[in-house]
Amino acid sequence: MSVIRFGTSGWRGIISDTFTFANVNLAAHAIARYLLENPPPGAAKRLIIGHDTRFLSREFATRCAEIVAGYGFEAWLTDRDAPTPVIAHSIRLHKASGGINITASHNPPQWNGLKFNGADGGPAVPEVTKGIEAKADELSSLSAFSVQPNPAGVKILIRCRPMWRSCGSWWISGS
Repeated sequence: MSVIRFGTSGWRGIISDTFTFANVNLAAHAIARYLLENPPPGAAKRLIIGHDTRFLSREFATRCAEIVAGYGFEAWLTDRDAPTPVIAHSIRLHKASGGINITASHNPPQWNGLKFNGADGGPAVPEVTKGIEAKADELSSLSAFSVQPNPAGVKILIRCRPMWRSCGSWWISGS
């Protein structure tokens, strides 16, 4: 059984204990496989991937993007750290199948996390997270994944810029 268990709006763990590259890889594979079997109606085969400023968050997000690109998803990675609402808005704006955000939100600095948002931009509902957990459980027994990451498939298409004069507003663009 895998350690991937979603709680309030995501899966979290202590960095280098349970929140590791191996477990993040597992979660990204599980999300991609779940979405292939349960594509959201009317959504593009696209995922928005973002991150916060915690230790290795950019690297974890990049790895998630490479993995979902290996499954044929358009992987749109933010060009920098971005607040969670920016990821949610980008999912809706660009009609994506969902989004992965590497953040532990309010948890202490030694923690990190992975949030999955559905095509509506909101946190994934329990039925979806249970499906992702089941995929992770299935995959955790494999010694290798048949789908390989595709770094060439990752596009930096979500550009985030704070609009300092607007006090908290963010400018978002994407192709």
